[in-house]
Amino acid sequence: MKNFVKQMSQIPRVTVALSALNEERNIEAFLSSVLAQKEEGFVLDRILIISDGSTDNTANVVRNIASSKIELREKTERIGKSSRLNEIYQSVDSDIIVQSDADVVFAHPFVVRDLIKPIVENESVMLCGGNPTPVEGKTFTERAVNCTFNTYAGFRKRVRGGNNRFSADGRLLALRKDFARSIHIPENMIANDAFVFYVCAARRHQYRFVESARVHFRSPQTLRDHIIQNTRFVAMPARMSAYFPVELVRTQEHIPFGTYISFLVGEFLHHPIYCGYIFIINRYCKLRAFFLERSLNARWILAGSTKNVALPKVAKTVRVLIPNATSARNIGDYANLSVLLSIVKKNFPTAHTTIHGVDTHLLPHDSADILDETLYSWAVFQNKNIFVRLGRLFLLGFFYIGMNLGIKVGKQDVSRGTLAALLSDYQNADYIFFLSSGSLRSKKGVTQTLNLLMQLLMMSVAKMSRAKTIAMPFSFGPFGYSILERMTARMLSKFDIVATRGEVSYQALTKHGLKDVVRSVDLALLLEKKNIKKSIQPKTLTLGFTLRNWLPESQQIAFENSIMKAMVQFAHETNCVIAPIVQVHAPEYGDNDASVTELIATRLKQKGVRVLEMKTIKNVDHAKEIYSGIDLLLGMRMHSNILAATENTPFVAIAYEHKTEDIARIIGLEEYCISCEDVTAERLVELLRGVLQNTDSLKRTMDGKLGEMRIREWERWATLFTPTPAI
Repeated sequence: MKNFVKQMSQIPRVTVALSALNEERNIEAFLSSVLAQKEEGFVLDRILIISDGSTDNTANVVRNIASSKIELREKTERIGKSSRLNEIYQSVDSDIIVQSDADVVFAHPFVVRDLIKPIVENESVMLCGGNPTPVEGKTFTERAVNCTFNTYAGFRKRVRGGNNRFSADGRLLALRKDFARSIHIPENMIANDAFVFYVCAARRHQYRFVESARVHFRSPQTLRDHIIQNTRFVAMPARMSAYFPVELVRTQEHIPFGTYISFLVGEFLHHPIYCGYIFIINRYCKLRAFFLERSLNARWILAGSTKNVALPKVAKTVRVLIPNATSARNIGDYANLSVLLSIVKKNFPTAHTTIHGVDTHLLPHDSADILDETLYSWAVFQNKNIFVRLGRLFLLGFFYIGMNLGIKVGKQDVSRGTLAALLSDYQNADYIFFLSSGSLRSKKGVTQTLNLLMQLLMMSVAKMSRAKTIAMPFSFGPFGYSILERMTARMLSKFDIVATRGEVSYQALTKHGLKDVVRSVDLALLLEKKNIKKSIQPKTLTLGFTLRNWLPESQQIAFENSIMKAMVQFAHETNCVIAPIVQVHAPEYGDNDASVTELIATRLKQKGVRVLEMKTIKNVDHAKEIYSGIDLLLGMRMHSNILAATENTPFVAIAYEHKTEDIARIIGLEEYCISCEDVTAERLVELLRGVLQNTDSLKRTMDGKLGEMRIREWERWATLFTPTPAI
């Protein structure tokens, strides 16, 4: 949260304020949820309650709550919410006013933190809106009203990225102090939240919708209450047109027809009876509003059945989905998965975890509650018959369209390995973590393009769920086609958290307009040192190496010749032994490091160099044992360098993409990183000599940087996740 306050000279002060009328049934639950807020990056000055002529026990309930932060102003006369809000706007001296209603409950301890973040970070943002979410309906009418809300909730996130009038809801708003003081709400205003939004829009200030700032509310439980409430809502645009330019109101109230119909039809297909019922009632409210709009004022009739949101506190099991775990044969990606599972366990100790991956049978059985294959592998790799593949892709596309329409297509009670079960995991998840799996990248060609498109499809499915979506630290690019780069950036822009593991990726995403990208590191760097004793004699210098096939054939041959010549010369100079290491052995997926490694090892032996037995890494612990047992590493596999660094073994890195250069820079060994296209025997020998001569200082540098990095990153991932509320 430290970076949240970079736009302010000091930690911002916040007042939570509201006007209350006959709120005795819920105001205690509301105040408890506000007092439970974690003051992270802000100071809560006070909670201001103005009782606007309440005739029930509202004031006494507030007085009985023991907190010095609560200020009650009890008024005997009801003058209306508009006037009370004007009083709040003019009297509050905090930097930010969080405006709410007494018939809501803040969903988690970081609602205020999340809500005010855009204001704190961007001086152009004057107003932020939260994310009201209805509790489960108890009556027929309440469940039908929730269907209307579900439709609006869908397109309010879609229209202008969520920054629209529909998301500016008075149940939760945040206003910059200077902006609030410049507002005067007319006494006859029937939609104060909309009026404040239109003031912001008319002055061309910025407004931000904050999806993670959730509050729970109850929809009207009776037909009478819904008609009272909805008539006022429907009359709002006409009232706004009396105070703001008609064209502005028309623009802000416009919903693209296709967007509106898609969510409307989707909800109707899901709940046809509820939707049919509420559609008829809402048409009646619209007709009623046409005749009554001029007579409506700020002292409207209360919808009493909405005044009890408080629910019994039952701990909710957080459901976590990791939908794209690669094969455990790729030790680097497996290391990332291991650390991610530790992060999940630390933040959500009782989480129900599901992993969709490749070769999940190679994972320990206790890795997750459910192990299954990915949507990608189900559609393309499970059955290689071309007609089966086409049929499955068609079926996946059909279900994808259904999900886009809001239809719940997955089922939990079906056999694992089916499309319905896989989609159910997406739809029921609270958090979806996409692993780096190397990079989001593609070369030119059909196969690489289809591979990337399938990854983007899985991301798109995740975004159609209710889950918080997180792209764990990854490398962005390079891409064979610019259109794929733009598509990938656009998809990532929809994620709740996007983290990169290098400066090049960060700058590339910033160029595409992504904001709040987290500068993190490859998760494997967070692995602790194992302190394994070396398996060779201390006086014998050992140089390990990892290689892969990457370059076009002619360049690859020249590259391998340079590698061999360099190691031959270095071995003769230092009398070292060479340790061939196979970091990735998955020939069925196009990664066969063993062939090139064995070829170089054989040629080295022919040149009289002492070569140890080639070792194929089996798992992360085995990798750390191997890398702790060598003195230097010549590493082409990025994660071989990372795993060596975690064991404090210095390396010369051969970069085949910018991600390796980024990692070397983070660790402090950027001087000892060379692009595979620039490799020559002379240059490699020079770099190996440099690492050998500066081994002690390089070890101190790596140890210090990794120690600081682990502390920083574990703290980062502990604070980035908003806890799921107990409801």
